[in-house]
Amino acid sequence: MSINTKRIYGISTELYIVSKPNTDAFVIGGLVEDLSRWTRVLSTRAAHMLWFHIARLLMPEQMEQVTTVFNTTPLRSAVLPTITNHCTVERLNDAYLEITGWAGEQSWTVHVTNEEATNFWTTLDKLLFPQGWQRA
Repeated sequence: MSINTKRIYGISTELYIVSKPNTDAFVIGGLVEDLSRWTRVLSTRAAHMLWFHIARLLMPEQMEQVTTVFNTTPLRSAVLPTITNHCTVERLNDAYLEITGWAGEQSWTVHVTNEEATNFWTTLDKLLFPQGWQRA
């Protein structure tokens, strides 16, 4: 039996991402309008996709430099469906981005302001590229 579940968290603030101890995964989370917290587990591939898509939407003038460091990250095994292995980011309007993640047949969606997304991208950039990626 197949269960297709979609969680819509709505507008989120205080977005964060941290490495999940003893794994190659990450934990993303934030605070929604009713002040409840949400969290999801991301694969390395999904984290890279978030990094790339946020940069594409918020820093289009730097995309050539950004894409030179973007490498292909392998898919995580399909037998681990509770881990988000695919993410996209789309522009809702001038003020908000929509982040959507998929974990098997389950999906989740969150809306963030451009400023929140930029702050999150900076944190994600430091987490994924601790030695830096920028070319001289």
